[in-house]
Amino acid sequence: MIKRILWFIVTIGFVILFVAGCSEFFGTIPDRVKVRQQAIAYIHNKYNVPIEQIKTDIPSYRYGALRYVIHVFDTESEDVYFLSVRIRPKNHVEDIEEPMGNPIKE
Repeated sequence: MIKRILWFIVTIGFVILFVAGCSEFFGTIPDRVKVRQQAIAYIHNKYNVPIEQIKTDIPSYRYGALRYVIHVFDTESEDVYFLSVRIRPKNHVEDIEEPMGNPIKE
C-alpha cells in the first residue's frame, strides 16, 4: 500500500515537472491568449483597423528571445502585420516590437 502511494506521488511529481518544462520552452496558454489580445489592440490603435476585420494566427514562443511572435491579418485590405511581444510581470506594460516594413501585402 505504501509502495503504491509513493509511486503515485513520484508519478504526479514527474508530470508536474514535465508540464512546467514544456511551458518554459513553449509558452503558456494564458500568455498566448494575452498576446493575441495585446496584438489586436495594438494594430487597432496604431493603424486604425476595425477590430471586426482583424484576425490572428496562433502565437509561437521564441525561448531564446523570451518573446512571442504573432502574425496579425487585416481581412479587408489583406495586409499582414508581424509583431514580437514580450509578456511582462503583473502591472507592467507589454513590450511590443514590429519590424520595419509593416504592413506587408499578402
